[in-house]
Amino acid sequence: MSAPAAEVRDAVIRTVSAVLAVDERTVAGTASLTDIDRFNSFRMVEIVERLESELGVEIDADDLIPENLRHVDRLSRLFAAARQRTERS
Repeated sequence: MSAPAAEVRDAVIRTVSAVLAVDERTVAGTASLTDIDRFNSFRMVEIVERLESELGVEIDADDLIPENLRHVDRLSRLFAAARQRTERS
């Protein structure tokens, strides 16, 4: 994993951990965020908003599908790609 991608993944884990009030290791080790009791659609919106603000990107509405929002790795790829697009602009 490249340094920027690892940086984004760390941000995703930190943010999910803070919003859901669970340990970062729990977030990093979960197969699906839906396995965490406090996870719901309202908290997912908060996670996305916080990450957009922290990383200085905006996620395209077409990418905000359940498959991308329930897994740390998919969220990380989504935000890493948005960050690359923003840096190229």
